[in-house]
Amino acid sequence: MKRNFSVIFNLTLLALLVSCKEEFPECQGALKTRSLVQIQICIEGKWRFLYSTGGFTGQSRIEYENSFIEFRRNATLFWIHEGEVVSDGPVDWAYMEDQLNESTHIMKFSRMGVLGSWGFQEIRKDTLIIYDVGNDGFIHVLKKD
Repeated sequence: MKRNFSVIFNLTLLALLVSCKEEFPECQGALKTRSLVQIQICIEGKWRFLYSTGGFTGQSRIEYENSFIEFRRNATLFWIHEGEVVSDGPVDWAYMEDQLNESTHIMKFSRMGVLGSWGFQEIRKDTLIIYDVGNDGFIHVLKKD
């Protein structure tokens, strides 16, 4: 009886692991059209800011030396901007239209008391591309740390 239970338990566990792997495909490619759970899994971890581009004229470029962000599993983020902690707290998610009128999951957060929001464009190899949701926003390029 114990042996049958052990076999059934192991087969069930194996089936769950296989189904989870199929449910959350590889993180490469577009994120905008994925489910919230898939986005959260794909972005989890520590990322280093490389640069941001955009702004009012669309031609501004900001290079970063010491800026990191960690997207945590418990719906929080920890953000260091040029060596200073600028955010360490909860995030909210909303399914809404971005500035291109495309429906996607948007992360809302507070940075030093100022509300911000990001959309998640895509992952290319170890590079994450996110964008400010709003007029005159920036596109941010980050590398997995």
